[in-house]
Amino acid sequence: MKADLAVVVDVLSFSTSVCVGVERGMRFFPYRWKGPGAEAFARDHDAVLAVGRFESTPPDSPTALSLSPAVLLAESTAVK
Repeated sequence: MKADLAVVVDVLSFSTSVCVGVERGMRFFPYRWKGPGAEAFARDHDAVLAVGRFESTPPDSPTALSLSPAVLLAESTAVK
């Protein structure tokens, strides 16, 4: 059967983000994004709960951490 439609799932950005973070000493704790208990899970693991890319603030302001590779690159200098 020949398909007339292709679905592309954007996992490359997430994979890139994990690589950027891990290479800079960050750890990731997978949890359902915005799921019930996400804030408590982050708190219990002494972690920062990431926000959506569009919920993050501009680079020249205090930012909420997102899983954007660019944000993780900027934050990695502050983490060390």
